[in-house]
Amino acid sequence: MKKLACFLVFFAFTSLSQAALVPNDDFSARRDYWNFSTNAWVENANHPENSAMLCGRLENGGGMGAQDIRSDLFAVPPVSDFSLNFNSGIWQQTTSELHPVFQVRFYGSKNHGDMIGEVKFDVQKKSNDWWGILTQNSGEFEAPSGTKYMDVVFSAGLHNPWEGGARIGNVKLKAKGKLNPSEGALPIYFDLSDPGVTKRLDYWGMDQTWIDGWNMEEAIAQIGQDDFDVVRINFLAVEPLNYDAAGEPLLTQTMKDFVDRAMDQALRAPGANLGMHLTAKSDLHAWYVGSDGLLIPERTVDGAVAMINYIGDNYGYSIDRWDFVEVINEPDWEYPCSSPQNMADVMAEFRSRPELDSVPLLGPSTLSSDSAYNWYAATQGYTDIGGTHVINGSVESFKGFIEWVHNDGKPFVNPEVHSFAEILIQADLSGDRPGEGGVFWDNVVPAAGRFIQACKGKRIAYQMDAVTWSGTSVYRDPQNRVWLFAGSSERNAQNSKWEFISTTRDVFINDFGPAVRKTITMGSHAHWHAELTWGDRNPPYYSQYVDNSAETARMAVIDGKLNTTSTNDTGAFTQWKFRPAGAFYYIDNIGARDAGERSRLSASEIRRDVGLVRDNQNDNFVKWQLIQIDESFFLENVGMQRAGLKSRLKIESGSATLTESSDQASKAQWNFSDTGSGYSNLIINGDFEDGWTCWQGEGDNGGQASLIEDGDSHFMYIETQTEGNAQLESPLVKVLSGANLRYSFNSGIWQETSEGNSPLLQIMFYNDLGSADGGWLGQEWIDIQKTQGDWADVSALNEGTIHPPDGTDYVQLRFRGGWPNDWKGGFRIDNVSLKPFYNPADFSKDGSVNLFDLSLIAQEWQTIYDTSDLRILAENWLNAND
Repeated sequence: MKKLACFLVFFAFTSLSQAALVPNDDFSARRDYWNFSTNAWVENANHPENSAMLCGRLENGGGMGAQDIRSDLFAVPPVSDFSLNFNSGIWQQTTSELHPVFQVRFYGSKNHGDMIGEVKFDVQKKSNDWWGILTQNSGEFEAPSGTKYMDVVFSAGLHNPWEGGARIGNVKLKAKGKLNPSEGALPIYFDLSDPGVTKRLDYWGMDQTWIDGWNMEEAIAQIGQDDFDVVRINFLAVEPLNYDAAGEPLLTQTMKDFVDRAMDQALRAPGANLGMHLTAKSDLHAWYVGSDGLLIPERTVDGAVAMINYIGDNYGYSIDRWDFVEVINEPDWEYPCSSPQNMADVMAEFRSRPELDSVPLLGPSTLSSDSAYNWYAATQGYTDIGGTHVINGSVESFKGFIEWVHNDGKPFVNPEVHSFAEILIQADLSGDRPGEGGVFWDNVVPAAGRFIQACKGKRIAYQMDAVTWSGTSVYRDPQNRVWLFAGSSERNAQNSKWEFISTTRDVFINDFGPAVRKTITMGSHAHWHAELTWGDRNPPYYSQYVDNSAETARMAVIDGKLNTTSTNDTGAFTQWKFRPAGAFYYIDNIGARDAGERSRLSASEIRRDVGLVRDNQNDNFVKWQLIQIDESFFLENVGMQRAGLKSRLKIESGSATLTESSDQASKAQWNFSDTGSGYSNLIINGDFEDGWTCWQGEGDNGGQASLIEDGDSHFMYIETQTEGNAQLESPLVKVLSGANLRYSFNSGIWQETSEGNSPLLQIMFYNDLGSADGGWLGQEWIDIQKTQGDWADVSALNEGTIHPPDGTDYVQLRFRGGWPNDWKGGFRIDNVSLKPFYNPADFSKDGSVNLFDLSLIAQEWQTIYDTSDLRILAENWLNAND
């Protein structure tokens, strides 16, 4: 299978089996995602058909007291109907009044104090069920409105005085519909209509402890000069300080050289202030340590004074350009030269110096968030800004420490951001507090750069998983673009699988879609982001008129240039073809292209305007995003968007121009209408000119699907080998309700074929559940036969019509070799097309047929009619068999 890799992140494009909502529902990860009361545990289930099955064990006999096994809170989709299944085994007798209890509890937020309801189910003994937990328990229930999270609880002796032993396992809880997560995935549900909440960070910087020009360059590129607030540098305590005749501390030449190199980088962000940490184990000279083995406060603070004075005298940074000082860096990391009380003594000395009175102190700057509490407790009276590193430490300790700092009335700044996941957590807890954010230790990855801009908008979804130390967020930025984010801890993450699930509509995520879900897997130190788009992703017509909503103006090409004309103009130079490019579109003028002129709508980053280029250009400046607003659309240029420039197409003084992405005036809105050229191809990238976009291929035992690029020609090659199987698969595509479909594609085959022994096209039909359980409605198999001389040019034309079963909403095409008829060989595929069509019998003869209906019929009959001919056709058809 072709995989598109991004660091340690892999995209799962396939139709994944749907699983239960409860994480670790089979206890295979032991206690992960579960909480056990005393005398409850995990053990082997001794299931006769599954020797590896584990179960949870409750033992409430002999006066041992009530027992329970509780799940963590898990996210659920915004639907009301759910079903449950689990296995149980009970040793003691039960009655209708005395038995263990299964309980589902409902929550409006990820807060155990926010329970909004519950349901309970009896767990009764069945014969011989103890050793193999063979009893199947099932039921259905409705969740109250506003439910976003649930947990499940198995209890003995908690709701009635039953005593005994009970075992439970294979816990399955599902939502009815297509919104269950895929097997093993942690879901993050998002609703694009949700107005969202403010969860932003607005303070950003770069560390230059280890001076690195490339790191600084990347930081500036990703953060941007306007959002670059601070550069953190190190006091190099490798030598004793010098002192002048008046007793003022001075840096040594070695220290000055080091500061100069650090300032070379800091000056590249001239608007940023400075931060400093004073000591680190690798730098520390014995001169700074007393006979008691602790830091000498006076000498340590003298180092800060010497450094601040040197930078002020030589670089012009006044004292108010210092955002913070950390008196010790990572004091919990093999640091024998200090203690929490000694750190407080250094801070007290710092505060005693009048010249430093305006400089905030940040701390405790521990390496582990687990250690931050003790160090902060000793120093919080001197600390102005709370901060810890999270190289080590749990999700819970990091969150708890931020909350402690906030409850202490202070801002939180992470002085060394080591993973993207830390940013997601911090934004959740910072909310709209100003002056909170982080200083990046390593290079600022693109996901973080995009997050810095996106978090200025509204967050519409968030999930963090403490077990795998990973998390996800969805943001709508100030330009109404939607972004997905995911990240994991640098050192402490476990492998995780996340699934972004849209609860209200199909979406495109980067170039994948339309679909309601996107699955990613992450290892340690992972970071991932993607743009999500929606709207009319498949304009239904081959070519369209593009009319301005406010002006009586139609976009056109006149004398080789982009211009506007009357909406009455129906010439070829007013007709535009929208060619899908993943989630975006190339927009080509029909007349100009046929005339061999510049025909592709483009924006220019240099001229900051819009115009035309040749149709072989394919960069982001010729790609357009459609954003639906009521019955109209905004057209936004992708290249200009990503460059942070004016990107939205608008009519101004009768001419097409670019305006801000926030401009919602009617002059920036466009309507599309049919030119009479019929329907467009429903298959995105059917000619493979955009490579693997919207396709996936896989094989086994030597079978494979490959993209072949032969000069200007692109096609797919599917080979099965002697024992293998291979397939090429489109995504699910939305089809018009009730429409029949015409398929066509080119093929080329080397080996011989015959009826029943050939490659196959498998056409799958789905209802609104898509590939989820219950979504499949049937399939159709079509032989792909060898034609004489068809191999070299992929020249054999395959075409035909299919009649989807009632209720079909989606269709998927799968080109297969090796299975199910065991044909072996190699074949090529190109120019895949799927279009709706109608026959006269498809329309009701109630007189409601219009000329548009008949024009479609006429086109499918490959006949060109003028208006008079169409009227005659309509009359003949409506009067037929009367």
